[in-house]
Amino acid sequence: MQVFRTIWKTGRILHNFTVRLPTCIKFTTAASRGPGGQNVNRVNSKVTMSIPLNDLRQQLPEKIFNYLTTNSLFRPFIKQSVIQIVSKTSRSQFVNKKLCLERLALLVSQAAQHVTPSDPSPGQVKRVEKLKRMHNKQRLLDKSKHSLKKQARRETI
Repeated sequence: MQVFRTIWKTGRILHNFTVRLPTCIKFTTAASRGPGGQNVNRVNSKVTMSIPLNDLRQQLPEKIFNYLTTNSLFRPFIKQSVIQIVSKTSRSQFVNKKLCLERLALLVSQAAQHVTPSDPSPGQVKRVEKLKRMHNKQRLLDKSKHSLKKQARRETI
């Protein structure tokens, strides 16, 4: 069972959760194509990591999983209800496996950042403060009108 942690920051809150990758992760290797001489033809260095979505669903928070499966940015990685991540950048099979896991961690943290709300912009803060002042002013005005109405009732004895 492999484990990775993802940490992201929203405003002043630092979110942190650990994802236990399911044991049904399947790594397949193949000969990588392209430049690299004879090594490319002899060594299976290209790594494809496959994770069934149902197994990943149990490990991730629901909002993050839904964003990951519905957003078009992540669609190239999902094929037939399986997340597939391919790495062939290194000549080492071990390094390519590690890169696949890191890419999965990056995908999950990107989805998490989009799901969690961020701090409001200075313009939004200014607008909210203005609305609060206007509401408070209106509330005090209504309160003084109500008070005058009550005073007028008392003086008519």
